[in-house]
Amino acid sequence: MIQSGYLPETHGLELEAVIVDQRGDPLLLTERHWQGLLHLTGGSPHSSVLDGVEYLIGVDTDTFHYSLDASRALVEIGYAPQQSLNQLAHLVQESLREFHQSLWEIAGEEEAALLALAMHPLAKRTMEVYRQVVTPKKLYTIFWEWNWDHTAGLFSASLQPWTSIDVYRAADALAVMQGFSGLLLALFGNSPLVEGRLTGCKENRELIWQRMLGNSNRPSDRQLVCMIPNRPTTLAQYFQWLYKDKAMFIVLEQGDYKTAQMFVVPEFPPLLEYLQRDTWYAYELGNQQHRITLIPDVKHLFTHQWSYFGPARWRYQIREDASLPKAEFLQAIEHEQEPILEELLAPHLVMSCIETRCIGTILPYTGAPFPHEMMVGNALQTGLLRNLDQALELIDSYPWSFWQKLRRAAIREGLHARVEQIPLLPLARQMVQIAWQGLQPAEQWLLTPLQSMLEQERSNADTIIALYTEELKKGKDAEEACRYIIERRKYTKM
Repeated sequence: MIQSGYLPETHGLELEAVIVDQRGDPLLLTERHWQGLLHLTGGSPHSSVLDGVEYLIGVDTDTFHYSLDASRALVEIGYAPQQSLNQLAHLVQESLREFHQSLWEIAGEEEAALLALAMHPLAKRTMEVYRQVVTPKKLYTIFWEWNWDHTAGLFSASLQPWTSIDVYRAADALAVMQGFSGLLLALFGNSPLVEGRLTGCKENRELIWQRMLGNSNRPSDRQLVCMIPNRPTTLAQYFQWLYKDKAMFIVLEQGDYKTAQMFVVPEFPPLLEYLQRDTWYAYELGNQQHRITLIPDVKHLFTHQWSYFGPARWRYQIREDASLPKAEFLQAIEHEQEPILEELLAPHLVMSCIETRCIGTILPYTGAPFPHEMMVGNALQTGLLRNLDQALELIDSYPWSFWQKLRRAAIREGLHARVEQIPLLPLARQMVQIAWQGLQPAEQWLLTPLQSMLEQERSNADTIIALYTEELKKGKDAEEACRYIIERRKYTKM
């Protein structure tokens, strides 16, 4: 009997972008800007409370979720799941026009724009800058207790496509998107400049997580930026690696993970150890006088999905009324060679999807050949997951260690990387072809930017390096060269 945890195919996206002012410097959004978007959309305010003060940090509508990410110059737009790629593409363009209209016409920020780059080429990431720009969210306060360097991601942005997946194929889909992450980094890389200089890497955005967690005083945190050590074949293998030895973060009582009431277990036990006890003492984040006794629940595990910062992750949601006994869950997770965990979860899921996290932000800009570049990640992932068996065949043609090495090489060398004398470029062509075959004819047009890039053997990172070098040769200094690039990479309404 064919096992299936089928849910209707849906497509989602979280789009992040740095906002710049007329000069090209990061533009810090204030309540005035969000009030303009509220007026334009008729949406509802999205707020954050820190130290007893309520801050307006976003707007929610029926279709869009606008909010601030790490800094007040970094906006994120989330989209309600859609049943077709073309429908999602239309909504993405609509949201970008809407957001810019609120900036230009209502807030009066003439020539403000979203930056069509994964990192701001000039912005500094110091503690002085951090204090000026960080978004007021209580979750961020505990990062410094763990010695996380939260300055790392202040001005970096990504596109995070979500594609639904049958829970019984989730481990395979995760293997494909993690394994191909080096190819994605090579194709989508566009952040060779950091604080005004070339670093020798073509995609520096992917390195921010290492900077953020690399000196954590909780050693297990440092693994949260890595690929899975072995090619997963079941979700139990993924969960065992992700949760068995990793120190837990926080427990949510209600709301989303960035604004909810949060409780801290002072011992920070590994999550699977946390589940095995009957009770734990905890205090509220930001209010240590508020102490409670937590009764471990399997649902507390699910709220930790966001805490893995690797190139792709499985995202899931269970029914609010679902009951998952701890004993059954802990027993299922021990069966690493069989889909026992999948069988346990399948009846309770209302969402099962793969979220890819290694695609730097790309948007239309003046002179851009394609007005839909921000949809390429969604189209590529959808095509690969629909054509999953063929994608797996390519993944399994090489050892998992090869794909891990290729990811590291791609960060440095982009499309021109090679590992063990095997060049990246032909593999990228194979991957895109597999995705093309997985898409419907009416969707294949969304992959044209990648096909053009492969024909020219030139990524956005290569173009930016060439522009920067050319400006220096003209006698401009590094800042002038970066500002020239910023001006040419401002989002333009299409």
